[in-house]
Amino acid sequence: MKRNFLFAAALVLSVGALASCGDTTSSATSAEASDTTPTSEVAKVSGTATEYGIVNTYCVTSVNIVVEDNLTTDVTIDETFTPSDWAVIDADEVEGQTIATVTASASDWSGNVVDYTYAEFIKVDDKVYTATVVAADEVENGQLVNYSNSECDDLFAYITDNTEWYFNVVKDEKISVVADAEGTAFDTPYTLGTITANTTNFKADEDNTYWPASDWAPLGWKGNIAKIEAALTGLDLSTAPEVTQDETSGVFSFAGVETGATMTFTPVYVTLATAAYATLVA
Repeated sequence: MKRNFLFAAALVLSVGALASCGDTTSSATSAEASDTTPTSEVAKVSGTATEYGIVNTYCVTSVNIVVEDNLTTDVTIDETFTPSDWAVIDADEVEGQTIATVTASASDWSGNVVDYTYAEFIKVDDKVYTATVVAADEVENGQLVNYSNSECDDLFAYITDNTEWYFNVVKDEKISVVADAEGTAFDTPYTLGTITANTTNFKADEDNTYWPASDWAPLGWKGNIAKIEAALTGLDLSTAPEVTQDETSGVFSFAGVETGATMTFTPVYVTLATAAYATLVA
């Protein structure tokens, strides 16, 4: 048996909302398309485009495609984390300086209640945000704490609406744990911690150990992404390929061709790649 997937599911695309949490004019997509096709010919799609979105509720994802004569020639996927992951800390102080914290509880994958300690103060871009624990019956999208300031009542919502901005803020290393609401930096910067054993800011980094290959998951994150990237290369994405999953093996297929990928969120990456392609023909 195979399951069909609707591409709108499990995906939040940035809509470039004009909220006040950060200074940004970025949209969800950046694209560079060629414009030299004679009017007497059918236009061929060529160019480069990137689409950003939220995957798995706490990851900001970038899908970059290169297109030549209607077909993708390269697809590159990467992801970074929102503060719900990197602001989890495992220390009380840095070189004698106290780290202010808040504690939230939630059930882990096994159903056991676990306490998570978050930095009370973080800095994203040039603004400081303060953590407030979210009541258990009000938790949405796994956000156990809400980071806010006088200009922004929900940092995660702002990130959701401005994914390209946030992705680039992390790339520019403008995220940190700070000592207080004034943004005082620690003399020795705190090494960001995570819930997910993530060891660098981006999953595709060579040294990142997020979801490594193992006996129970032979591909891991990088192995799955490599197969998705390969399967999306060489396609005309003017129409989204049908995505199906074999219920026995768990392997996804695009337009009837097996990818080898088994990651749950595989259809979301197809959605992002298709959306990026659409910007080149808009």
